[in-house]
Amino acid sequence: MSDMVRRVARVLCSISGLNPDEHSLGKPQWQAYELEALRIIAAMRKPTAEMVEAGLRELNVQGAGEHGLSLAYTAMIDVVLKGGHEGSDEPSTPGA
Repeated sequence: MSDMVRRVARVLCSISGLNPDEHSLGKPQWQAYELEALRIIAAMRKPTAEMVEAGLRELNVQGAGEHGLSLAYTAMIDVVLKGGHEGSDEPSTPGA
């Protein structure tokens, strides 16, 4: 199990109103959300044009080393969280 799948599964569990660390049937409750977490991550596998643009911008500034790739990845995810709008650290609200 990857750390990213674990992170997403824990968030899904919390959103459902459960404590991810509490156990049910002998295992942490967040583990019941692993399949959903994988599906969400798979849905983001192919980046949008805006994500690619943000990543390339960051790589042009930072270069393609480990640090640059990490910043490019973060920039690409930030585009999604900001709804494609610069200047906000909060996720956009669908339909708002």
